[in-house]
Amino acid sequence: MERATLEEIADGFRTSTQVSLCSLTGLRGIGKTQLAAAYARQRLAEPVAGVVAWFNAESREKLEAELHRLALILGVADPDGDARASARAVVRALNDRSGRHLLIFDNAVDPDLIAEYRPTRSTRTLITSTDHRFAVIGTQVHVSTYTRDESVGYLITRTARTDPAGAGELAELLGDHALGLAVAAATITQRSTRFPTFGDYSTFLRTRTLAETLPRHPGSDYPLPMDTALREAVDAAVDHTCGPIIDMLLRVIAILAPEGVLVDTLHRLIPEDRGLVADAIDACRNLSILTGTGGRVVMHRLTARALREYRLTDDETLDATARSAVAILRPDVSYDSLTVHDAVVVAETSAHLDHAWSVVEDRAITTETAAALLRSLSATVWHSARSGTSLSATIERGEHIAARSSTLLGSEHRATLTSRSNLADAYREAGRVGEAIALYEAVLTDYERVLGSEHPATLTSRNNLARAYREAGRVGEAIALYEAVLTDYERVLGSEHPATLASRNNLADAYRKAGRVGEAIALYEAVLTDYERVLGSEHPATLTSRSNLADAYRKAGRVDEAITLHEAVLTDRERVLGSEHPDTMASRSNLADAYRKAGRVDEAITLHEAVLTDYERVLSSEHPATMASRNNLASAYATMGRADDAITLLAAVLTDRERVLGSEHPDTLTSRNNLAYGYQAAGRVDEAITLYEAVLTDCDRVLGSKHPLTRTVDTNLWWLISSPFSD
Repeated sequence: MERATLEEIADGFRTSTQVSLCSLTGLRGIGKTQLAAAYARQRLAEPVAGVVAWFNAESREKLEAELHRLALILGVADPDGDARASARAVVRALNDRSGRHLLIFDNAVDPDLIAEYRPTRSTRTLITSTDHRFAVIGTQVHVSTYTRDESVGYLITRTARTDPAGAGELAELLGDHALGLAVAAATITQRSTRFPTFGDYSTFLRTRTLAETLPRHPGSDYPLPMDTALREAVDAAVDHTCGPIIDMLLRVIAILAPEGVLVDTLHRLIPEDRGLVADAIDACRNLSILTGTGGRVVMHRLTARALREYRLTDDETLDATARSAVAILRPDVSYDSLTVHDAVVVAETSAHLDHAWSVVEDRAITTETAAALLRSLSATVWHSARSGTSLSATIERGEHIAARSSTLLGSEHRATLTSRSNLADAYREAGRVGEAIALYEAVLTDYERVLGSEHPATLTSRNNLARAYREAGRVGEAIALYEAVLTDYERVLGSEHPATLASRNNLADAYRKAGRVGEAIALYEAVLTDYERVLGSEHPATLTSRSNLADAYRKAGRVDEAITLHEAVLTDRERVLGSEHPDTMASRSNLADAYRKAGRVDEAITLHEAVLTDYERVLSSEHPATMASRNNLASAYATMGRADDAITLLAAVLTDRERVLGSEHPDTLTSRNNLAYGYQAAGRVDEAITLYEAVLTDCDRVLGSKHPLTRTVDTNLWWLISSPFSD
């Protein structure tokens, strides 16, 4: 929002005789008083100006005392010296007196008090306040922070330093706050030896308290040091009738990311009575401690910092605040695939947790709170890895969290084991399967030693390792481990526990991957029967089980049965989960593949094109599932004989996968094989051979010679070279 100007105040008076001048950001020192003073100077310069008077409206006593002094000047003071009577006499006098009068009520706190002493004729009233209740009095003009360009220009002009980047960094730290910028500029100018550059002062600001870095300079227009002004603002909020809730609310927001917090997230502070939190938020908004719209509240950076330095100085209070923050920061996202909205939620949760950790990591918080925070941080790594994007950054973050957990809690703490397991998941999602397997194996050894071989967490760890074996092409080892862990699940949790059913489904997947389709179908059919009995026919896990069985039918050549079952699953998922749920979109893609397999290529292309549009809208164009959908559409084009369309799409998918996943990710290597096959189908044999040879070399190096993809590429190349149609 643009900063308020004198023209905006003048515009306000054209439609009303009163203007309420409030700070949108809720901070004292934002420049409301300075704008009011500038407007008063303009009025005094006018030849027909009437009475222009300025009052301190922080309390009834101060306001009435100053109105009494004006009464003495106007000759209407109460003869007995009664300030309240004199104040009322001023109102009457101004109502009867000709001229264009201006009364300025500075730092007003009580709308009723101002209404009591506001003349109603021939007088303009200008009010400065942090209380948004004054919006009901006339026209409200919001005074926000400077824009970043304004902040940079101000710092450069005031300090005579030509470093826009350094000025921008400093403005960011100060949140473009007017008083903060003024104090910083004065300090840099007056202590030029200590602070020859903006960067020097920025370092000082990061490492010292606000009292040290933003003191009041002699002669300043503002009467209070920065930290004192902000503390008084917070105290005023906590003195509200719902003060204890406001105190908790503000402490939690102060340790979270400065970009703001969703109101729905804050409601979790008191889940049994959301109204209490809503009332506290409204009170803080009215007092301008919090701002924001669209279901989000924002606390200015300097307010948050002052609150941390003022109300979170003892470790016990900080510990309790961190526990409250962890309790409300749980991303409600889908399990199997992150939508665009889910990805935003996870990113925001990660930012909040990272900021909270930066506040508490060097403080003496309890082990329990540190463990809870680190577990939550690690969970965001797991969620982020499933999005399939920014995997390098996710892994770097996961490595840091695992290392911090090991250092603070010990290598055998449950939170540390969880963080290492989630890091292994991130390695696997990034295609770094060798590193994933090594870490999974180490974590499993620790789980077995710490928790025992039959603990549910140990069984989950063994299941994760089996999946990594399967994705690495070590299908025999995967099957052996899946079979062993299934036996343990059945003994420890029972044959009908959801984890046991999932384990049986995983084993069926491994059978299918190994080409043992008959065994896979038998197991899929059995586990589906159990899912329907235990969880019901419409449970998401049951629907997934039916989808897996349909895929197995398709792979076994039982295409008609596959189509019938895929169509039924799609109908149920649309009804139960909605048409844009990732599982529903996967069902449409699976059905399209089955249509192609059955020779119904026109229907397959139509459905693939529709589901690709949905994937791009719901999951984003760079999500792995979206890129897989484009690959499936390309396959349908190739089947239809539209070789050029197929090649164009395959080349685009390859480019996207190289950018998003990296050149050595298994999906990227698969894309290169698919593009080579597209060249082959189009008769571009030389290009196909060249690409096959290159990708075979990379597959052998990255995945190993026994990996299924390596063998597939090798077979494709051998067939092409051996073909009588090749040169």
